[in-house]
Order: sequence, then C-alpha cells, then structure tokens
Amino acid sequence: HVTLAVPHESAITITKNGVPQAGRTVYLFDSNGTYLNYARTTGADGVAVFTVTQGHSVKFRTAEAGVNLFTASMTTPGTTALDIPADTSVHVTKEGLAVGSRVIYAFDGASKYLNYARTTDGAGNAVFSLPNGQSVSFRVMENSRHHYSPLATAPAACELVIPADTVVTVTMGGAPVANRVVYAFDAAGPYLNYALTTDANGVARFSLPEGLSVKFRAAEQGAQHFSPIMTTPGNVTLDIPVATTVTIVRDGQPMAGVTVYAFSSQGVYLNYARVTDASGQAVFSIAAGQDVMFRVTQDGRYLFSTAAAPGLPVALDIPATSIVTVRKNAILGMIAQYQRKF
Repeated sequence: HVTLAVPHESAITITKNGVPQAGRTVYLFDSNGTYLNYARTTGADGVAVFTVTQGHSVKFRTAEAGVNLFTASMTTPGTTALDIPADTSVHVTKEGLAVGSRVIYAFDGASKYLNYARTTDGAGNAVFSLPNGQSVSFRVMENSRHHYSPLATAPAACELVIPADTVVTVTMGGAPVANRVVYAFDAAGPYLNYALTTDANGVARFSLPEGLSVKFRAAEQGAQHFSPIMTTPGNVTLDIPVATTVTIVRDGQPMAGVTVYAFSSQGVYLNYARVTDASGQAVFSIAAGQDVMFRVTQDGRYLFSTAAAPGLPVALDIPATSIVTVRKNAILGMIAQYQRKF
C-alpha cells in the first residue's frame, strides 16, 4: 500500500489600511524563515491561495515600500491575513523647492536607526511602511551635515526642511583660495564641530540652522583668521592677508633655522613667531591695519627690523661677529703689575 498525502489549500488575504490589495506577490516560507520556492499573486479580492501539504508550519511574506512584511506562523491548511500599514511619507524641500534623489533614513523616538532608508522622487517624496504607532523621525545629509524632521507617529505625512546654504568665500589678495579647510564657530566663540574644504572657486557651503550668529575661521602660515560675524543663512568673505616675508641674512648669506618674532611698531609682541627656511625666509600672515617689526636673537642680543606695513617684504641683516683675541701671558702680566702697585 502507498500512502499519498493530499495537499490542501491555504489562503492569505492582503489588505492595506483595510483595503484589499490586488496584484501583490506573496512568498511562502517555513516557520524558520526558509523560502519554500513558492509564490502566488493576489486576486481582486486581495486573496492568494497556496496548495500545501497538511501539517506544515508556514508564514507568508510580501513587500511594501522597500521593506518585507511577514505574517505570523500558521499550520496548514488554514487562512491568515496581513494588513499593510498606511504610508508614512516624507517631503524634503530646500528654499521651497523639492529635493529629489536624496537618501532619507528612518530613526525611532530614541534616535536609534531603524535600518530603513528610502530615496526621494522628483517631487521630493519618500514613502516608508512603518508599524502603526511607531515613533519616527527622518534624517537627510546636506553639505556634510545631518538634518532631522520633527518626531511623528506613524502613519504620518512629515516635512523635512533643509536650511538654505551659508556660503563662505575664502580669498587672498582678491584671489580665491582652493582646498582650504574652513571651521564654523558660534559668534560667542565655541567651535560648532563643523568644517568644510573650499572648492576651486574658494567656496565652502555650510548647512546651518536659520538665525544662527556665526563666524568662520581659516589658517595661514600658523595664524588663524576669522570672517566677520554673520547671521545664517547668507554669504560672507574670509579674506586671508597676503604673505609678509622676512629674510634673515648674515655676511650676505641666508640664515636657516632662526626663530623670528613679530611685534607691533610700538614693541608689543604679537604672540606670533616663525622659523626661517633654507633660504633664510620666514613667512607670516598678518592682517593690515598696523605696522609691524620683527626680532631675532643673536649672540645674546635682540635685533629688530625696521617697521613696515604687513604684506611688504622685510630684510634683517645680522652684523658679522667681532672676534676679540685675549692672550693669556699678557693678562698675567697685567695682574702682576696691579698687585705690585697695591
């Protein structure tokens, strides 16, 4: 005798927010999550029928908005249902315009990433399928900065507004400075942990909250230069002073490895020093507005340059060393004469 197990029909009904879903592909898995190479498509009533041997523990899967949704496990034959949550949508804009082709990341109410991301369409919309009641916010990246939507409860229609750019142009002598790192600071002084590098046009675009009072900093020749304070968003120029080159020579030869100190023309130290290179040159970056002079130390003496406006070349010629030869016998004779007198 041969016993033949007769398959029985099992059915699943797919709805979305209570509405039957036609044309949905449904996949059959065992209760351990192994795909059974069996898929069916729902009819107009949202029902897909599978023929499965009696007594199997199975579950069903369909997809929505880039996420896989499973039913609970059941034993065949039987019926089950899967209700797809209503859409949670995100609309991304910048300066009133839709932002397309931008990846959006979903986070729960505790700021934990949900391992779920979607890309906005041409209208700036991204659609997520999240469980009803899920607390969620969405994140986008702009100019290397994260921006979040307000916290919402799924299903919801969310807005994510990217701030308008704050544009910093870095120049030196009127020419753009490329590949220069620019740092953003609060106007009161604290660093905002946000830095960008200028492009070929000397421009760095920051994405900062509207109404923030900020300033920007760039470095040149060991000196820090700040832009004027501004309110975001907007445009600001950070002009780096042209170089002030100090050349140190002695006996007509350049002196390398000499520390050169910068002073105001009144003799106030500017807390700024540089070391000469092999050509005897030390390069400073000093803002216009006051004349400056430079000092070196040689043979225990301070030697100063003449005062000049920043940006003009400065030369400091160190006098040649005078050598005095003292003979031992002559010194002893002088001491003896002194002793005889007294």
